[in-house]
Amino acid sequence: MALFSWESRYSVGIAGWDSQHQRLFELLNELHNGMRAGYGRTVLLRILEELFEYTNQHFAEEERAMHFFSYPNAADHQAQHDMLRRQVIHYLKECREGASKIRVEIVNFGVRWLTHHILNTDRQYTDFFSERDLACMYEKEMNRQAGPLLSSINPGSSRPSL
Repeated sequence: MALFSWESRYSVGIAGWDSQHQRLFELLNELHNGMRAGYGRTVLLRILEELFEYTNQHFAEEERAMHFFSYPNAADHQAQHDMLRRQVIHYLKECREGASKIRVEIVNFGVRWLTHHILNTDRQYTDFFSERDLACMYEKEMNRQAGPLLSSINPGSSRPSL
């Protein structure tokens, strides 16, 4: 059972980033479903680590584009990304150092943060990019370079599928 379902209102107008956002929610759903199914701590920690790595890659891609196109709110946007990174590092540290369970609080925090971030903060760059037709230009450039995440939207995995 999915904790989160993608809706068109979450679109930021850049197909690659929409796909990445969808993948982030898939990973949060996978973590949630693994908790419900009673998966062991090791499997859940691997999902959480994958979520963290994928989030970092996505943030780096967004931040590169914001700087490249001189997005005026880039510093504030990156500060929000950094705040999430610090919180997830805290959760990972707790889990690695022997927290007996990966708490559902982590999933709830992730869904709340990402939903709020997309609908509020990311939507600000949607307007900036669309007003300048930069989304189309960026998508073409990412396709030309075969962007770092476009090929990893649905990577194979050795852990059980949920």
